Amino acid sequence: KEKEKEKEKEKEKEKEKEKVKEKEKEKEKAKVKERVKEKVKAKAKEKVKASHTLPTSESLQSEAQQNLQSTEEP
Repeated sequence: KEKEKEKEKEKEKEKEKEKVKEKEKEKEKAKVKERVKEKVKAKAKEKVKASHTLPTSESLQSEAQQNLQSTEEP
């Protein structure tokens, strides 16, 4: 009978460990989700900033050409 009790205790301990592991996994998943959300937000902000501040590739090209021409002129 004592051995039976010991086995039961061990089983209970194992169950508790499993529960704790599950909780940890859930926490980790939540953290990852949060991180992903933050990254997406950051990227969106960067895109918005970029579209407002960066000149278009066309204006960059014409600027580069002007720079070339000015350096070529004697």
